[in-house]
Formats: sequence, C-alpha cells, structure tokens
Amino acid sequence: MIPVPVQVAAVCYRRRRSGIEFLLVRTSSGRWIFPKGRIEESLSNREAAAREAWEEAGALGLIEPRAFHIFRYTRGDPDQDLVFIEAYLLEVLRTGFPEEEHREPTWFNAEEGRRAVSEGRDLQSAGELALVIDVALEALMIGHKRVDATARRRSTPNINAARM
Repeated sequence: MIPVPVQVAAVCYRRRRSGIEFLLVRTSSGRWIFPKGRIEESLSNREAAAREAWEEAGALGLIEPRAFHIFRYTRGDPDQDLVFIEAYLLEVLRTGFPEEEHREPTWFNAEEGRRAVSEGRDLQSAGELALVIDVALEALMIGHKRVDATARRRSTPNINAARM
C-alpha cells in the first residue's frame, strides 16, 4: 500500500556545465531540506509544492505535472513525528527573495546536497533525504535522454528531405 502524503516538496534544480545543482533551504532547527509544506485544499499538490518553492526559497520555474517520489520525513521522534512527502521536480528559472527570510536558500551540487541534508540527522532520515537527490538525478537523466531522442527523431525527416 502506498502511503498517503501529508506534505509536498519542491525539489528545485538547475543545470550547469558542471552538472545539476539543487536548491536547499534551512529548517527552523538549522538543518538543510527541500522547500516543503502542507497540502492545501484550495491548491493541487503540484501547485502547493510550487508555492512552497516560492515562499521558502524565492524560486520560480517549471514544475513537473506529476510527483517523482514519495519519502518519509521525521521532525523528531520517528514514531510520532513521521510524515510522508510527495516530491515534485521544479526547474528553477528565476530566484528572488523568499517570503520566509530565515530559510537561507543555497545551491548545492548533488554530492554536497547529499551531505547537507544528512547533517544532524539519524541514519534513516539522512538516507531518505539523500535518496531524494539520487532519484531526482535519475528522473532528470531519463527525461533528458527522452528529450534528446525526441529532438533526433524530429530532425531526421528534415535531414532526409534536404538530401532528396
């Protein structure tokens, strides 16, 4: 049975020559996390995730229509403070000042991001959050290959037509 998510997260990323970078924010306890928050009745889960990206990280961009991962998150006591979070990829096109000033949005490459989300957490929580980055990278690489293949298929008829 798939757990019912009670929160959503925007896994904000950008592509650089050096690779993909992730935008993380600080929690109230000073740990790094993806922008996340509660699901609201007035918004779809996707819209709520995009809103969290704006409020917590000042990030605007293109958000995927479907979640790519669901992960477990604990705030303190793993038996009492466990929530399931539905994660959406959001390609950041522009950043501004977040509404929540204490969040300190910061870009990390994948390796730095894994380390950052693991700091100060128990092994299970650290593993869950590091896995989000791994699954995001996999989803982005699959999507990137799909876009490349589509572009090649579209360009082939044009090349053949030019040769005739």
